[in-house]
Amino acid sequence: MLFTVKQDLELCKKFKLNPRQLMFMKILVPNRTVSAKEASLESYALSLQFEQEIKCNFQEIADLVDRGLVIDRSNGKPASFDYYDIHPQFVNKFELAIYGMPQQLFDAYPKFFLGKEGQRFVGRSAGPEEIALSYLKAIGNNEVEHQRVLEDVAWAVKNSAINVGLDKFVKTRNWEAIREVRTKSRPAREVKLG
Repeated sequence: MLFTVKQDLELCKKFKLNPRQLMFMKILVPNRTVSAKEASLESYALSLQFEQEIKCNFQEIADLVDRGLVIDRSNGKPASFDYYDIHPQFVNKFELAIYGMPQQLFDAYPKFFLGKEGQRFVGRSAGPEEIALSYLKAIGNNEVEHQRVLEDVAWAVKNSAINVGLDKFVKTRNWEAIREVRTKSRPAREVKLG
């Protein structure tokens, strides 16, 4: 299980939010693991539940709108929590950390790679939600290490050094072998990875 308390406290401090405002902002972040329609329905249901259970007041939401963190889509209709959207500029800040970095790794990883004899293999063999826990654990949920992994992947793609699917790449921490080769001066074709 991943805990986001540290990140949540940092968000509260950075954006001057109380816990209810933070929870509301996170509810508005679209769920990338489902279709846009499903994400919208999920957000709608959570907003209604939030309105009933948490008792956040509209002044707290108006504060978020006034500061440009949230967009009010009520168009003069009676106030309801489901008429708000997070400003697109802030989605990545409030997105659950569990999918942010794994999604970026997934996006950077090649869809396919060529085997030794020219066969084509699936590179993106797992989705971000499937690799999230093991990937974040492997990098210690560290943004700096994540950036290094993305650099390793970019180098490996450029040098045709990807030779495993994404799930195995994460389980075996294949970026460590790539980084070792990458930081040496020898070209990738002279070194076998895996």
